[in-house]
Amino acid sequence: MGHDTVGLAYAAIMILTMAGGAPAFYTTLGVIEVLLSVCTVVTAWRWPKMR
Repeated sequence: MGHDTVGLAYAAIMILTMAGGAPAFYTTLGVIEVLLSVCTVVTAWRWPKMR
């Protein structure tokens, strides 16, 4: 399992746990955390491959 898969799984778990009706403060922090995780995964996909 690659690091990018772990990042996507983490973001998905965060989205699923936020759907439980958390207070606005925690939901906001969760959204920020998911966005940062997705940005990290996208950067990893676009990173030049070592030969």
